[in-house]
This record gives sequence, structure tokens and C-alpha cells, in this order.
Amino acid sequence: MKFWGLEQALLAADLNRDGIVNIDDLNLFAQEWLNTVPVDLVLIPSGEFQMGDHDGVGNNDELPVHEVHIHSFYMSKYETANQRIAISLTRRMSYWTAM
Repeated sequence: MKFWGLEQALLAADLNRDGIVNIDDLNLFAQEWLNTVPVDLVLIPSGEFQMGDHDGVGNNDELPVHEVHIHSFYMSKYETANQRIAISLTRRMSYWTAM
């Protein structure tokens, strides 16, 4: 495993090579991240559910049962391991840091 000092980390974070780490670098990072996400996404609709211990067999931190609202979001219909995304993102980012 390679450990970087602050100087190497800042150089790697300056993705557009303009000499500063700012929102432009974050935007490049976000775009590359989005390119690693599978395109086959499905909409999970918003809704409510009762969260907590309904049966009295859980831990104290599962009480009281309460209603939770979830906003709609998109999720890949295929399972994707974090490691796979991290490897793909690392490969894409190494292209930017090599420039």
C-alpha cells in the first residue's frame, strides 16, 4: 500500500492541474465518479414505513417504533461491490493524475 504525504495528496487532488485544489477539481472528480456508476438505474419511489422493534425482541436503541419517510432515489438494478467501483474510480483518477 502506498502512503502519501500532504504534498503528494494535494498534487493528486489538483485534477485539472491549475495549481490549486478547488471546486473545479471536485467537479472533475464527481464527473469521473458518475462515469463509474452503472447506467441501468431504477427509481425507488418515496414512501413511509414503521422503523423499530415491533416484536419486543430487539435492543433498546430500536425503540420507540416510529414512522420514517424516505425520498425517492435511483439504485442500480445490478449488485456492484464498493471494491469494484473503487478500482474503476482509481483507474480513471490515475489518468488525471498522470497528466
